[in-house]
Amino acid sequence: MWYQQARASKIPIDGVILQEKVQLIALIFSVENFTASNGWATRFMKRHCLVYKKLCGESAAVNEQTTDHRFSSLPKILEEHTQRR
Repeated sequence: MWYQQARASKIPIDGVILQEKVQLIALIFSVENFTASNGWATRFMKRHCLVYKKLCGESAAVNEQTTDHRFSSLPKILEEHTQRR
């Protein structure tokens, strides 16, 4: 869901950003012995048909205030999801 929201907001997501967010999610869900390595990110992106493409031009402009708010609210969203389980 996070990936889809980021891409809908025209935020380019590469392997490094994906790895950081997955590590955060694993930490929040207390997943032990998990490492989002480069190989993991590559296989994940391939398995889910995700591609990293640079966006350019005015259509790719991103409102930084909106993205900062969305990224900062991710831990709260994940915590709420965890509590519902």
